[in-house]
Amino acid sequence: MPQSLLTLQLIFLQVIFKGSIHNINSVFTGEGLALFLAISKLIYEFKDYLILTDSKSNLSALLNINFRSPKITLFLARVIAHALTICKSLQLVYSPAHVGIYENKCADTIAKNALNSPCILDWISPEDSTSEYYKIICKNQNDIWQQFKYCVQFHWLDDFNFRKISLHRRFEVLSFCFITKSLPVNVVMHKCHLADSPDCGTYLTPETCEHLVLSCSRFDLARDSLRARLGCIPLSYDWLCDFSFNGFLKIWAISAFLLMPSRFQFSFCDTLDLIIFEPSTSWELSSGAYTGDTLFILEYYSCQVQYLFPYE
Repeated sequence: MPQSLLTLQLIFLQVIFKGSIHNINSVFTGEGLALFLAISKLIYEFKDYLILTDSKSNLSALLNINFRSPKITLFLARVIAHALTICKSLQLVYSPAHVGIYENKCADTIAKNALNSPCILDWISPEDSTSEYYKIICKNQNDIWQQFKYCVQFHWLDDFNFRKISLHRRFEVLSFCFITKSLPVNVVMHKCHLADSPDCGTYLTPETCEHLVLSCSRFDLARDSLRARLGCIPLSYDWLCDFSFNGFLKIWAISAFLLMPSRFQFSFCDTLDLIIFEPSTSWELSSGAYTGDTLFILEYYSCQVQYLFPYE
């Protein structure tokens, strides 16, 4: 049934619930809401109940439920748990195509006549609302682009395509440390009493992330390579952290920049969820001795990066 025409109908003997739901909800959500209404409205006595449904996806979701399941699945599981405290037994039976089942055929007939019925349940799943919000944003962006004076000249940019960037864990850690300015530079290490001075070893200025990337002479070779990958342009830390344009290229270029001087070689302990900085001897952490400062810096990085897991 098309999403815009999705309706809910429940038949139990002579009891009929007929109405519509918001068309933002998906078919999966609509079928889950039908089960929710059937359980919450019709189960009120200590009897054996049998509910027929053609929603195999909802039944499979209930069988494999966890805390990351869709909200309609968690909502339905809570209703079932409450119903089991009232009824004698409750069974959900999968009946594909409603073949030979008179009650389900009646429900289909009522569904076709319920398109103009009032809303029976004012509820929208968070997943469906997020998906609809994304569609609205893309539509607004396309509308603005169609009115832009360069739309005809750059016609290949008509379709906006956003996709998740999948990276190896090592590059994820480097990228998030870079974005949050939580790389183990002297300014950060000095606050945790793991460095004698916050200044750079070459210049008498604080060694910050911006200083290493933009001006430190020890990173000249890596900086030239970074410019070659991204283009001969004036580098800006904020521009490098903006992954909305050429994000994948920037991530690889930044990772190569950080790994080239062997300053930020992260290794992951197989037995402990810790980050070990190597090979710099000024703050090299031993796997056998953990001081209060060591635990402090690890807690600091766990708040900033949240990727302290064994290396896979």
